[in-house]
Amino acid sequence: GSLETEVLGGAVAAKLGGEPEGEAEAEAKAAVRLVERMPAEWREEREKISKRLQREFKDQQRWPKYKEMRQQRSKLPSFQMQTEIVSLVDNNQVVVISGATGCGKSTQVPQFLLDHFLRSGKGGFCNIVCTQPRRIAAIGVAERVASERGEQCGQTVGYSIRLESKRSARTRLLFCTTGILLRTLENDRELTEGPVSHIVVDEVHERSIDSDFLLIVLKDLLRRRPGLKLVLMSATLNASLFSEYFANCKVIDIPGRTFPVERMYLEDAIEATGYYCDPTSEFAAKLKKTDKRDQKAKPPPKRGSVGEVLDAITLAEEPRGERFAKLSLALGDSYSAKTIESIVNMDLTKINYDLLAMLVRYVVMKPGHDGAVLVFLTGFNEIKMLLERLQKDRDMGDSSRFWLLPLHSTLSSEEQRLVFKRPPKGTVKVVLSTNIAETSVTIDDCTVVIDCGKMKETQYDASNGMQCLVETAVSKANASQRAGRAGRVRAGNAYHLFPSTALTKMLDQPIPEMHRAPLEGLCLRIKVLRLGNVRKFLQKALEPPKPHAVDASITALQALNALSATTKKEGDEEEDEELTPLGYHLAQLPVDARIGKMMIYGCVFRCVDPCLTIAASMAFRSPFKAPFDKREEADKIRRSISNGNLSDHLTLLAAYDGWCNSKKRGRREGREYLSKNFLSYNTLSMIDNMKRQFKELLTSIGFIPRNPSADKKRRRNNKKVEEDKSASSPYKILFEERRIDASDGRPYTKQSFIDEYGGLEEWNRSKGGPPLERRVDPSDGRAYTLASFKATYGGTKEWERAGFLAREAEKAKRNPRQIMRARVMALERRMNENRGNLRLLRALLVAGLYPNVVRIDGKKVGGGGGGGTLSQ
Repeated sequence: GSLETEVLGGAVAAKLGGEPEGEAEAEAKAAVRLVERMPAEWREEREKISKRLQREFKDQQRWPKYKEMRQQRSKLPSFQMQTEIVSLVDNNQVVVISGATGCGKSTQVPQFLLDHFLRSGKGGFCNIVCTQPRRIAAIGVAERVASERGEQCGQTVGYSIRLESKRSARTRLLFCTTGILLRTLENDRELTEGPVSHIVVDEVHERSIDSDFLLIVLKDLLRRRPGLKLVLMSATLNASLFSEYFANCKVIDIPGRTFPVERMYLEDAIEATGYYCDPTSEFAAKLKKTDKRDQKAKPPPKRGSVGEVLDAITLAEEPRGERFAKLSLALGDSYSAKTIESIVNMDLTKINYDLLAMLVRYVVMKPGHDGAVLVFLTGFNEIKMLLERLQKDRDMGDSSRFWLLPLHSTLSSEEQRLVFKRPPKGTVKVVLSTNIAETSVTIDDCTVVIDCGKMKETQYDASNGMQCLVETAVSKANASQRAGRAGRVRAGNAYHLFPSTALTKMLDQPIPEMHRAPLEGLCLRIKVLRLGNVRKFLQKALEPPKPHAVDASITALQALNALSATTKKEGDEEEDEELTPLGYHLAQLPVDARIGKMMIYGCVFRCVDPCLTIAASMAFRSPFKAPFDKREEADKIRRSISNGNLSDHLTLLAAYDGWCNSKKRGRREGREYLSKNFLSYNTLSMIDNMKRQFKELLTSIGFIPRNPSADKKRRRNNKKVEEDKSASSPYKILFEERRIDASDGRPYTKQSFIDEYGGLEEWNRSKGGPPLERRVDPSDGRAYTLASFKATYGGTKEWERAGFLAREAEKAKRNPRQIMRARVMALERRMNENRGNLRLLRALLVAGLYPNVVRIDGKKVGGGGGGGTLSQ
C-alpha cells in the first residue's frame, strides 16, 4: 500500500514564522491534507540511504582536509550562529536571513541545513536547492562548498546551469540559477521529484524579474507543500520587506566580518592622480552654445598652468564658471582649482578610461600597496577597452608583476577561476569585473575597489519597443556593496568615480526589474506554468507592476501571435488569454519576444544566420561609429555599405558579413576593413559571441540540429552504428560506361545501344565516351540522371545536395565519424539556403520585429490598377 507521510517525517506543518493563530492557522492545518503520499517502499529506501549517509558523514569528519577547512569556516560570523539558524529553519516554514558582506551566509547556511540532516540520520529525506542570480555564482559557490567538505563537486554538492550540469544521484545540495529552478517548476509544479525539502534563495535583495516571480510561485507552493522549507538570504538593507511579504516571518541578522573601508570620490581620484580633463577630450562634456561663445572670446589656458590662471570672479560670470563656483563651494578648500575644473569639464555620463587607467596605475604603484585591486565596470566591452589600455602600459603590461584578469559571465569556468587564485609575492592582481563581483562572487584578497559608478540594467527602449541593456548610475546600496568588497582581509580603500555631491541625487535602492523592464517574457512564463490569469497573478507580487505595463505586454504578445486574443464572457468578465504554439517556444528563449520570433522564423524559413546577426545586434548595439569630425564621411560609407537597401538592419548585416569575409583573408585585412568603414571591433566581436549563444538556445529547443560529434558519449555508444551507416550510405553517385557511335557521334550506354541497334557488334568497336552520372535520391532510393531529376523535381538543388553528401560519404569510409559530421554540415547549409533572399529576409524582419506593420511589395499584380503583393 502507501503510507501518507510528510517528506521530512513531521506530523504537523510548521507555521509561517511569526504568523498569528486564527485563519492562517486553520489554513495551515487544512494543508496537512495536501501532504505528499509516498509509497512505504520509497520511505524504507530513503531510511537506508539516510543511515549510509550518516556513516559516511562521520567518516568524512575525520578527514584531514575536512578538519582543515572546518577550522577556516569556524572563523566566519555565520558559523557562530549555526545552532540558532538550524533551529529557526526547523521550527518555521519561512525564514529570512540578513547578512552583511563577508558573513559567509552563501556558503555556510546551506551546509548547516545539510549537516543537520546528515547528523540526525535523515539525510535521505534532505534535498536542498539553492538558487543564485548568476551562472558564475552558482558554479563558484558550489565548488567552494564542495572544497570545504573535502570532496569533488558533483558528489554531495553539485550545480546546474543552462547547458552545463555537475551532479549525481548522491547530490543532496544543488546550486542552480533562478532560471533553472523556474524551468524545473514547468515540469514539476510541486517539486516532488526528489522531492525538494529546502529551497534557499540567495541574493534575493537584487530584485530581478526571475527572483520576484519565483517568490510569488513559492508563496503559493508553500501552502500546498507545508513541509517545504524556504530560506531567503538578503543584504541587510531591506530584509524587513521580504519578512512582511511572508506574513512577518522570522528574520535573523548575521553580522559581517569586514574591516573599515575609506571611501573616496571623483574629486579625490583626480586630486591623487593629477588627471586633467581637457575640454576637447573625448571624455569632456559637449559645450553648450553659451560655453562655445565664451570659448571663442577667450583662448583656453595652457594645460600645465590651469590652476594659476583661473580667476574665480571672472569665471562666476560665465556658464562654466558658474558651475565651477557652485562645485568649489560644495567641495570646500580641500581640492585644487585644476581638480574642480576637470570635474566641470567631464561628461559624467561616460566612463572615463583615461582616468581609470591612471587611477589603477596610481594605486598599484603606491609604496606599500598590498592585495588585489577590483575594478567595477559595466560590461564585456568596457572591460576589454580598459584591459587593452592597461596592457599597453609599459609597467602594467608586465605579466610577471601584474595579473590583469577580466571577470564576466561569457568567460569559461576555467578562466573565471583565475580571479580567485592568489598571485605569488611581488605580483599584484587587478580584476576588471562587471557587477558579478558586487554580491555573487567574493575575491578574498581584495583591498582596493575602484567603482566606475555605473551599471547596466534591463530597461524598456521606447525607440524600438524592446528591452535592452542601458547604462545607468548605481544606487547608494550598490555603491556601499561595492565598497565593502575592499574590507575582507584588512582595512581597505574604495574610489567611487562620481562626485561626492552626487550622493544626494542617487537612489537608495535600485528600481526592481519588474518596474522598469518589459513583462512579455514574464507573461509567457506564467502561461507556461499554467498559473492562471496574468493580471491577477502579478498582483500577488512583492511590489506589483503597474496595470498599464501588464496590459501593454499582453497586447504586444497578442500582436506577435504568442497569446490568443482576449474575449469577453457573460457579465463582461474577461476570458484568460491562451498560450499559442509560437508562444510556448518563445517562452523557452531568454530573449525579447520579438527577437525570439524572428529567430524562430529564421529557422522555419531556412534563413538562420542573417536573422541571428540582426537579433544579436538588436540585443546589443550598433557597431557603426561616427567620430565627431568625420560624421559626414562615416554616413557616406554607411550608405555605400547598404547598397541601396533602406534598412538599418540589412546595412548592419552587410557590414558584419563584410567583416567576416575580410577576416578570412587575414588579420590585417580585417583591421583595415574596420578602420575604413568606421566599425567597432569590440561591438562586432560581442555580436559574434551573442550569435553563438543564440544558436545554442535554438539548438537546445530543437530548431537547429544538434551536432552529434560534440557529444562524446553518444559517439562512443553509437560507434558501430556510425560504421554501418558509413558503409551503406543512402547517398551515392553511380557511373555507367558509355561509348560513342561513329555514325551519329552520340554517346550510348550498353542498354541504350542494344535498344537502338539490337546487338553489341558495333559496341565493341566504338570509342569510349564520358560516363553517364546518376545520383541516388535517398527519399525514394532511385537513381536519376540530371535530366530525369529536373523533369521529376523541377530543379537541381537536391541533385547538388545528393552529390555533395555522396562525396562526403565516400571520404567517410576512411573515417566512420565523418559521415555524421557531413550530414550535420549539410543540414546547417540547408538551414541557411535562403540567406541571400532579401525579400524573404525583409518579410521576416517585419513579421518578427514589427508585427503591426504590413509590408507591400512595389511589384504590380493583376491587370489594371496599382497594387502589390503582401509580404505578411
